[in-house]
Amino acid sequence: EDENIPLSDVDGLSEKLFNTLELGGFEYLEEVIEAGVSQLTELPGVGEKTAEKIISLLEEIEAKTKDDEEEEPEED
Repeated sequence: EDENIPLSDVDGLSEKLFNTLELGGFEYLEEVIEAGVSQLTELPGVGEKTAEKIISLLEEIEAKTKDDEEEEPEED
């Protein structure tokens, strides 16, 4: 099961964008990635380039997080 990363923990997301995503009902990194560019561009002030930038940023963070998780054994 993937850990959901809250958008509030994402470095590199401006406060303005964070607020926009939050208003759009997004709380977690994965939700935004799954929504895709078409859904993000429906948010106020988010164009296609911005949406693509957001998604690539979040995918990068998600990939890094998954790498970190694989290195550390899980403790109960």
